[in-house]
Amino acid sequence: MVVGGMGPPQEAYARHGHRPPYARAASEGPEPTFVALDRGTPVATASFVASDLVSRPELTPWLASVFVDPPPRGRRHATRLVRRVEEAARAANTETLPLYTEDAEGQYAKLGWQTVGPELDRTVPVTLMQRRLN
Repeated sequence: MVVGGMGPPQEAYARHGHRPPYARAASEGPEPTFVALDRGTPVATASFVASDLVSRPELTPWLASVFVDPPPRGRRHATRLVRRVEEAARAANTETLPLYTEDAEGQYAKLGWQTVGPELDRTVPVTLMQRRLN
């Protein structure tokens, strides 16, 4: 099940060495984070955010903060959440949606995302990807 929300407990990110979803100032309004539940327990998230990569401020909006807790991995939670963010982006008339990843380029490629090229998330090498939606 995928539900809307403002995100999972921050300790879930820290517990697995991930940073929490990008957060904007309250005056800029909410950015949806979608949460997958397994028997009522949050197990995965994905966000639709205005900005996510400091080196590419011209790109907006983004698919961001895709995270699946390790025990339920392999159950297509990430796929459903990515598709849900894509739906939100289409509803917002987004033509091209970017994301960046440290190590999941292959998984996103299987979902129809194309590699744009290498970038840096501050000092961490990442791969910039995009998906044309319209």
